[in-house]
Amino acid sequence: MSLPESIATVFVHGLFSGPKVWSGLVTTLKRDKAAMAGVTLVTFKYDTPRLRLSPLSRIPLLAEVADSFATFLRSSPLVSSANRVVLVGHSFGGLVIQKYLAAQLARGRGGELKRIKTVVLLAVPNTGSEFWLVARRILGVVWRHPHERTTRPYDTELAEVRRIVIEQIVYANLNSESSCHIPFDVYAGARDAIVRSSSAKSVFPRAGTIPGNHSSILKRDGVAAVSRAVASAVTRARTACAEDVTQFHTESLDITNAEDLAAVVRLQHDSFPAHAHMSADDLRRCLSNYKAKWAIAPHAVVAKMNGKVCAFLLYSETPTVFVAGYLCVESGVAGEFITSKIVHRLREHSRESGDKPVLFEVRRPIKGQADRREARARIKLFELYGARVIRGIDYVAPDMSRFPEDAPEPYLLMYGRSGQMPPALSASAVASFVEQMYRVSYECWFQDCESEDAKQVYLSRLLGQIKASINEMCRLEPYSGAG
Repeated sequence: MSLPESIATVFVHGLFSGPKVWSGLVTTLKRDKAAMAGVTLVTFKYDTPRLRLSPLSRIPLLAEVADSFATFLRSSPLVSSANRVVLVGHSFGGLVIQKYLAAQLARGRGGELKRIKTVVLLAVPNTGSEFWLVARRILGVVWRHPHERTTRPYDTELAEVRRIVIEQIVYANLNSESSCHIPFDVYAGARDAIVRSSSAKSVFPRAGTIPGNHSSILKRDGVAAVSRAVASAVTRARTACAEDVTQFHTESLDITNAEDLAAVVRLQHDSFPAHAHMSADDLRRCLSNYKAKWAIAPHAVVAKMNGKVCAFLLYSETPTVFVAGYLCVESGVAGEFITSKIVHRLREHSRESGDKPVLFEVRRPIKGQADRREARARIKLFELYGARVIRGIDYVAPDMSRFPEDAPEPYLLMYGRSGQMPPALSASAVASFVEQMYRVSYECWFQDCESEDAKQVYLSRLLGQIKASINEMCRLEPYSGAG
């Protein structure tokens, strides 16, 4: 096989740094003459000082740095002459790369991205960094640094960039002016306290861990591992041909499609205990008759990978709120991404309905609990899409499989909406949401209980206990791991 005319590997440094940070890695890579044959190693520099003292200048915004990067890729002879490109970003540099890619697609320039064959992200705060967050917010009163602010958790610009990159690049169905499939290799530092592993890996399907902390992964601790990762990316870029693109989309469940119904039943049987199972006939009755009987509209959404159902979400719509019910995803490397996509579909419905809030009910993670890790993962995922835990309430859910035994389980109630989130909710608002949860999730779903009167008494008692525990104001906060 003949080598391509040229491969350019472009390195983008992080916050308060510069091209010199790559010197150790570049030296190591140059020693690997076989992997680096025909490869040009290029560094991109942008302005990211700790302070800007001159009143005549300012620190550029992320979007402006990304535009400078676009100009550099077009104008640098070492890069513009290459027919294949690998992009490598450390820390904030990875955000610059992603902002550049997202901006190109937004401008209808997907064709310009086709020569980019791989992106490597090293300790990049894809969902923000919580390192010294309180101190950073306090200092932010007098130290207004746009790059630091972008790396705070739940930054809206960052969330939109990540959505575009995941949907229109990593899982692109085809190459066009608004989408371009590019593989991403993302890595977290094993001892990185600045960018946690969950943020560095985010929802990317190809994720790994490299020895070292945030800085030392490019030095003594991790440079050998990073060198191998970059060399592997270059090798794939060298041999890349037309990508075998995985097709993914979400759609409403068609209850007349027996194959899809069977797949949904299998998924929820694999994900939930026996007492929560629904048959295909149950689903048909629910989606056909639920609204007429209960005046509550059910919605069923499936995610499909290459035409096959891989996830299912059943949620209900009342006049004031959406209530998320069944959510089950086929296990596999793309599970987190698939979950995020199907939850995003629900949030889009919320936006289309005038920012109607969405309620999520999640089992409270308890030490020693078998599914504690899964519960924490779901909480974090819902948080990525804007939901917050409602504090100031002792919320429980009845285990109807053990009824009439009094065995409620501790749960968390989460609140999300597509518009601006309030800092807190009033007791009356929270009480109305609890009423909705019990009406939608329990009174309706468990309508076939042997003793209807006993069920109503039991649910009413639990509802009364929960309402009595509600604080006057209930703050909306990220999950802290306590309670």
